[in-house]
Amino acid sequence: MVLLVSALAGELQGFDPLITGVGKVNAAITLTRYLTENPKTPAVVNLGSAGGVGLAKGSLIKVDTFWQWDMRCEGLEFKRGQTPFDNHPSHLQGDYEINIDGLTEADCYTSDQFLDDPALLPSGPCVVEMEAFALAKVCRIFEVPFAAIKYVTDAADGEAGDDWQEGLPSCAESLGNVAEQILSGHPE
Repeated sequence: MVLLVSALAGELQGFDPLITGVGKVNAAITLTRYLTENPKTPAVVNLGSAGGVGLAKGSLIKVDTFWQWDMRCEGLEFKRGQTPFDNHPSHLQGDYEINIDGLTEADCYTSDQFLDDPALLPSGPCVVEMEAFALAKVCRIFEVPFAAIKYVTDAADGEAGDDWQEGLPSCAESLGNVAEQILSGHPE
């Protein structure tokens, strides 16, 4: 069965996903441990909240590309997002197909920051969050297909903290419906 992964239990209603905790380090450690103990995992799907740049609050976003956003080593002649001396790229494509009608597709930028300052944001439309790139990289290393669907809770602006908290119940309900469709294999 597909493994559902969320950072927080409050992001997904009605299911018991693997909870990683917040941030890239927690996400990578938790998923690495799980895949080491469960090497026949057929696919991983990350369901969670995100800020939306140029995307409406309440949107469900199917992520097609995952970017490492907060790795900044331009002074060492590396491109933004590129981890120095690492053979893995600074962006990864999702490789597990989710067939649910009505999802908007956008790139996802992962950062160990709760982005609420427009000066720090990538150009949109895209989502910003704190775990997906790390999860995608772990899946790439373990050769497990990966996909993510994000619910836009906020606009990654000065109101993001309050909007995220207010949007979390709708996020959990919407992503619960998505999880049901993924696991049943029969999208509505």
